Amino acid sequence: MCLEIGAGDVPAHGDRGAVVAPEVVDSMGMPEEPLFPVYLSNPVRWGVLGLGSIARGAILPAMLATPGAQPLAVASMDPSRAATFAADFGIPKIHTTYQAVLDDADVEAVYIALPNHLHAEWAIRAARAGKHILCEKPLAHTFASAVEMRRAAEEGEVLLMEAVMYRFHPRMRRIAELISSGLLGTIKLLRASFCFTLTQYDNYRNDPTMGGGALLDVGSYCVNAARWLIGEEPLTAIAMGTLLESGADESISGVLGFPSGALAQIECSFGTAEYQRLNIVGTDGMIDVVAPFTAWRNDEVSFLFRHAGQDDEVLFPPTDPYALMIAHFDDVVRGEDLLWWPTQDGVETMRAIDALRRAANSGRTERVRQ
Repeated sequence: MCLEIGAGDVPAHGDRGAVVAPEVVDSMGMPEEPLFPVYLSNPVRWGVLGLGSIARGAILPAMLATPGAQPLAVASMDPSRAATFAADFGIPKIHTTYQAVLDDADVEAVYIALPNHLHAEWAIRAARAGKHILCEKPLAHTFASAVEMRRAAEEGEVLLMEAVMYRFHPRMRRIAELISSGLLGTIKLLRASFCFTLTQYDNYRNDPTMGGGALLDVGSYCVNAARWLIGEEPLTAIAMGTLLESGADESISGVLGFPSGALAQIECSFGTAEYQRLNIVGTDGMIDVVAPFTAWRNDEVSFLFRHAGQDDEVLFPPTDPYALMIAHFDDVVRGEDLLWWPTQDGVETMRAIDALRRAANSGRTERVRQ
């Protein structure tokens, strides 16, 4: 049986059943009206740095689906590639350098879809050029670089947000709402896993000098989710890992310890079958999520909610979290909202990632804040 529930309702109890989730819910301080703002006459004019799979498969389709966004300019050192990309998405301006996009007076905001080691350099340049910045995760390749990015954005008086699109999906917002409502009780354990087989060995993910490795690439989702859903910043980190021949980490398994006593187990790998899972266990309830981080725009998704001895599957229709993220950022650029997650959120994720990396290298428990 399917039941429709409101934003503040709790799934009804009885036999295990399915619940249709509300389209918009309030969670952890987020407003209840994040759906597309209407700036058809004055859309935010975007430049895109990096023409890889994320830009082509996710970002540009999301921008084109969002009334408040106009993809205006792209850049590539390969003119033919840029021309093909621009033609595919109806983008009017093609530049031959990233800096030319930043120098373009018509561009208001940039999406940085470059390899991890280039995030800091180009975010800092964008901030100095007065462009608002939505940066692909992880925010940077080190905590120190993330701090520099935040400082540049503050000095340039521009927005800077890490593009953690999974947080915008209604499923994750519903989960955050249930946790903040107290229905799970005190969170004791969280386990976040994101693993797949890396087959393209010439990919930047395999190169430690380019910010490669499983921890930065997919482990960043896990660390981000742990911090967000537990609602605290971790104090300690322990970890073990294995390396690829390139020197990039292939697999990392670690634990973050939080002030409340909650423990978050982080698992990420480039060497296993594809596997994503998120479990949150409290004193009064549990949530189990399959594929929490990459619910694509055509995917119907769900999560299991266990409370008072009853299991309910909460169902969600297809939703594009990238489009919701772009819409929110457009809203903030136009002064209609504040960032749900400020730059410091991405900085703190990098602080915890650095601690896990130190722990894997040292074999000791490391303090997150040095």
